[in-house]
Amino acid sequence: MGAVVLVLAMTSCAGSSQAPGVAPDLSAKARAQGLVLVVVTLRAPEGASPSAIAALKKAVLAEIASTRHRVVRELTGLPQIALEASTDTLQALGASANVARIDESIAQPPLR
Repeated sequence: MGAVVLVLAMTSCAGSSQAPGVAPDLSAKARAQGLVLVVVTLRAPEGASPSAIAALKKAVLAEIASTRHRVVRELTGLPQIALEASTDTLQALGASANVARIDESIAQPPLR
């Protein structure tokens, strides 16, 4: 039996590329479903070292530690984290100075 591969695709949330806030439709979806799958892009300087990115991820995960969330993937070497996030998690991420943007992630089947 073959392995199933899912590709996470980001869809832009209104306003998320300019400010770290959370789009109202994403917050509403989290309220309705309990959790939403998002890709969080961290505010890392261009050319940041892997250790600097890892420290930034650790700081963001500490900021959301008291909220309901699940780390799906940390995307090693990239300033991004894929999370299942609750409304409280989204609110904390939206207020974080360490977060550049929050995008909803939608699982899509691989192209053949």
